[in-house]
Parts: sequence; structure tokens; C-alpha cells
Amino acid sequence: MKEPAYGIMGGLIQGHLPFVCGGHGYAGYTKQCHILGQDEVSTQMIVRRAWAAFAVVNNDTQLFVVGGINIAILRSSEFLTPGQPSVLGPPYLGGNLYNIQMTTINSTTLLASGGRGATFTTSNVNYYFDIPSKTWTSAPTLIQARNEHNVGHMVSNKHGRRTVIVVAGGESGRDSNGVIYASKAEILDPDTNQFEQGFENGIITRQHKTFNNIREFQDLIFQSLFQRRPL
Repeated sequence: MKEPAYGIMGGLIQGHLPFVCGGHGYAGYTKQCHILGQDEVSTQMIVRRAWAAFAVVNNDTQLFVVGGINIAILRSSEFLTPGQPSVLGPPYLGGNLYNIQMTTINSTTLLASGGRGATFTTSNVNYYFDIPSKTWTSAPTLIQARNEHNVGHMVSNKHGRRTVIVVAGGESGRDSNGVIYASKAEILDPDTNQFEQGFENGIITRQHKTFNNIREFQDLIFQSLFQRRPL
């Protein structure tokens, strides 16, 4: 990439190729995709977009992007493969949204969560996406609407060492005083298919360590994943 941009989507293709698409820079919204470190365009999206949901799918061969914004707020989706034309996916059933967050449930299923629509409205809707059939189905709604939040999964002692989905942080709306921030995390138990209230964002504990805010917790996860520091 030749210029700075933000709102980019990306992931590791085939486990080692840092593949990034779209974003907003000095020249506006872009549809270009690149392998980081290479100047040439690898492929292009059908639609210019930034702040879309994204996940690496199909055995780490494709980047799937959903929604986003390019002046208009989008609901379209695309499957992107380095060096190949983009393939249009099904429109997002949650509507025209950006800042949707997405995580994998398993090798064939994604969860798309929340997002922001027109006039700064914040969504509490979630949808499952079945990758093989390319279909969206309804998922449980969030207890608290969110955008610019975080979604991931973890093994939970409380749930019998099963994997659960954790939604934390983000904005839940706006009022006359400004932004309202989501104060608590939420946990989706795939066995019950329901959200339950999780920890306070300001008091997150791991073994003997207490975190003052969600950023400290995210920093620890980053260090564990990318700097190989133990939790």
C-alpha cells in the first residue's frame, strides 16, 4: 500500500500472507486489496468500502467482508482471494451497517454482531453465517446494542470448559450528553443459544491479575498471541 488508510479489513491468507483490503485514505474510499509489503494491487473489491466486518474463511484461502461504508452505508458482502476476481456474497440480513464485528464459531460458521446504521443508530442484532451454503440465519440479539466493540471466543470454566462467545466494549448509543459506552460484557453460550450478562468492563480478572479497563485486557491478549508472552 502506497498511502496511509484506516478502516481497513484484512487477515492472514494461507497462514502467512497478510492480505488487506479497502479503507479510507487521502484519495477517499478504495476498493484495492494488497499483500502487505507489495506495491502492486492483488485484487479489487466490487464495492469501495471501509469499516466492514471481516473474517478469513474457507481453509484460510479467502477474506470475507460484510457491510461497511463508502459515503453510503452498505449491506453487501464479498469473498476476496489474492490474485483472483472478487465474488459477490449474499447481502447482510441485519441491514445497512458498518462497524459490525465478526468472529468464527467453527470452521463453517461465523457470528456477525451489532454495528452502526444511519444517524448514528446502534444495532443489537446478530446473525450466523453458514459458509458452505452462504446463508444468513438469525442469532440471539445482544442485551445491549453495540458498535466498535470486540467479539471473540474463549474456554469458560463457568460453562464446564466449553467454548463461549464473548462480546465486550464499544458504544451502545448516544444521547444529549454524547456517547454512551457499553458497561458490561456479554457471553453467548452456543449450547443454550442465549446471551447472558458477563463481567464489568472495568473489572476483568485473570488468575491473580486485575485489569482496570478493557484496553489493558486487550493488550494482554495481544501480547499472548503475537509476542508469545504467557497469560
